[in-house]
Amino acid sequence: METSQNEQSSPAQDLFQCARELRDAPRLMALTKEEALKAYGLFVETFSDKYPKVVECLAKDKDELFSFYDFPSVHWIHLRTTNSIESTFATVRLRQRKTKGNGTRQATLTMVYKPCKEAEKNCRRLRGFNLIPLAPVGSMICKWRIGR
Repeated sequence: METSQNEQSSPAQDLFQCARELRDAPRLMALTKEEALKAYGLFVETFSDKYPKVVECLAKDKDELFSFYDFPSVHWIHLRTTNSIESTFATVRLRQRKTKGNGTRQATLTMVYKPCKEAEKNCRRLRGFNLIPLAPVGSMICKWRIGR
């Protein structure tokens, strides 16, 4: 039995679908770790035959991928973004470019310290910051030292 061109999926289409699912994964954030693991299992089942290297790479980093769910849900908004980090270091990079290098080690530390301290004033306080002391010692949240 012959199949038409439209009924077959090309490798490029499959790769596009794989990339789209990986890209959309953060937008389709699961509410629990169990839901996320279920979606991960479905992804592995769908793409393991055609893209074993992609699946192998994800499997290797599985613990790190799902460590997000070890944090309290009120902290998730802060964990999803890197804006505060990027804006702080944009200021430092701008200062470094304007001075065309920082010279000595002491000058570099001075030129990085002051803009970082100024940028810290605009940082938003963590939601759920009062939960940090309640975290058990040795847990992921204690290892990261989150808070101001």
